[in-house]
Amino acid sequence: MDAVVTEHGGLARPDPAHSACSLHTRPDRWTSRRTTVWPSRIPALRPLSGPRPWCPARPVGEAAGVRVFDSFAHHPDEVSADLAAARSLVELGRRVIAVFQPSDLARLDAFGVDFGKALAGCDQVVLTDSTRGVPSAALELLSAHVTSAGGSVQHILRDRIDAAMRAAEMAGPGDVVVLLGSGDLVESGPALLATLGTLVAPAA
Repeated sequence: MDAVVTEHGGLARPDPAHSACSLHTRPDRWTSRRTTVWPSRIPALRPLSGPRPWCPARPVGEAAGVRVFDSFAHHPDEVSADLAAARSLVELGRRVIAVFQPSDLARLDAFGVDFGKALAGCDQVVLTDSTRGVPSAALELLSAHVTSAGGSVQHILRDRIDAAMRAAEMAGPGDVVVLLGSGDLVESGPALLATLGTLVAPAA
C-alpha cells in the first residue's frame, strides 16, 4: 500500500498494522527534544490514525536541498514503514539514504535478515554501531543481508557522527536522509545539517 499524503502535507505510514512505537519506552526523549528542534515547515512522515499510537519519522530540518528526518524505528516493520513514507517524498531520480543504528546484538541476531529486507527499501545505507556496542562482524553480516535483499550498503562507520556526516556527503538536492534507530543516532541530526550547509556542491 502506498503512503498517503494528508491534508496538512504530512505522510501516513503505508501500513497501520506495523508494531507499536517506542513512544512507550522513550517518552521523555520524544517530548523534550522534538518540541524544540523540528521546523514546522518540514512535513512529518505522519502515521495513519487509529486506535494504537505510532512513532513516525520526524523532521530535523533541511539544508542544501536535502531533507533530514529522524526515527526511533528499531523493528524491521517500523524501518520499512518509515522508508516507504520517505520514498513518497522524493521525485524520480532522487534518493532515500538511510543511516541505521541497531539497538543491540540480540536484536540483530533475531531480525538480521528482516532488517536487511527493510533497509533494501532505500537507495543507499550507512550502518553505524549500537550504543551498546556490537561486533564489527555483526554489522558486516547485516550489510550482507541488505545486499542479498537487493539493497546497497555504502559504508560501515562505527562512530555515529561519522556515519551521519558521510550520509550528508553522499546526499544531493532533492534527496531525503533518514536517521533510523533507538540509540543516540538521532542526536546527530544537527551535525548532519551543518555538514550539508558547508557543502558548496552537494553530491548528485
